[in-house]
Parts: sequence; C-alpha cells; structure tokens
Amino acid sequence: MKKEKMKQRIFDSAKQIVKREGMSQLNVRKIAKLSDCSLGSIYNAFDNFSELQLHINADILSDLFLALSKVIENGTLAKKPMREIFKDLGFAYIEFGQKNTMLWKSVFEHFPQKEIPKWYKKRAQEGIYAICAKIADFFDLPEKEVKHMVGFYWTSIHGMSGILLNKKMEMVAELFKEDYLELYVEYCLNGLFKRETVSVT
Repeated sequence: MKKEKMKQRIFDSAKQIVKREGMSQLNVRKIAKLSDCSLGSIYNAFDNFSELQLHINADILSDLFLALSKVIENGTLAKKPMREIFKDLGFAYIEFGQKNTMLWKSVFEHFPQKEIPKWYKKRAQEGIYAICAKIADFFDLPEKEVKHMVGFYWTSIHGMSGILLNKKMEMVAELFKEDYLELYVEYCLNGLFKRETVSVT
C-alpha cells in the first residue's frame, strides 16, 4: 500500500511538471524534488523513464476522452441533433488543447518510444471506441459508420488544434477574421453531413 502511494505521488508530481513545463523539461531530479523522494524511489516505482512518460500520456488521453464523453452525454440529454453534438465535440477538443497546451503537446508531439506498446494502443483505441459507441447507440447508427465519421472529423479538428497551439497562424493572422475558427468547424461539418442530419424526434 505504501509503495502504491509513493508511485502515485511520483506520477502526480511528474504530470504536474509536464503540465507546467512540457514533457521535454521532465527529468527525474525535478520529480524527486517535487514528490520529496529519492531518485531510487522513482526507478523502483517505474521500470524506466520512458514507461513513466507513457503512463503520463495515457492518463492525459483518459482526461481528454472523459471531457469528450461528457459533451456527448450532455448533448444526448438535451436531445441535440448529431451535427450539433459533433460541433460541440470539435470545440471541446480545441478547448482541451488550449487549456492544457503542454499536456496536449506531450501526447501528440512527444512520444518516448518509436514503437507504440500494445497496452497503450489498446487504451487509446478503447477511449475512441467508447465515444463512437455512445454516438452510434443514441442515433441508432452502425458503429462502423460512426467510427469513419469520427475519424475524418478528428483529423480535421486535430490539424487545426496543432496549428493554433503552435501559433503557426500568427504570420498570416491578418487574413483571418475573428470568426475563422467557427467557420472552419462549420466547413468540416458541412463535409461530414452531406446528407440530412440524423436528429432525435
């Protein structure tokens, strides 16, 4: 029990550092200082530094999936049409990145291993599939169709999130109005919902 508490304290301290400074600034000395433990305690808790980094990224993904799941739950309770729920999901995804920039970058721009471990891939897929299943179940659609829709939409929204968070639009900011992001999401939705939007009666 004591060992598990120490492991959790080390993990929480490491994630706090990543949130504040980014994954590239994380090191065992900073973790040891913040969690008030020895360097040896860190390596006793985790097999290696890469494993700790992977678990941090997996936990960030869980936070993201939880935020998106709440959007779906709120949307279905309000009996919103599917297009509106997708719109809310898009803005929730972007907002998560803006509020947790270093965490977002850690997951998508800093991966400690060349090959993705099976447990990590499984955890990420389960989070995505759970979101797809909720949408498919509520709107009575084939889950495969919803997976394709989510995949296409996520690719577009994720790309815009990366541009915004890396401030790559600053050099051409004068070309875009304040409502550019709103328009971008609408264009993505227009491409996704070419046929009549499924809604709740």
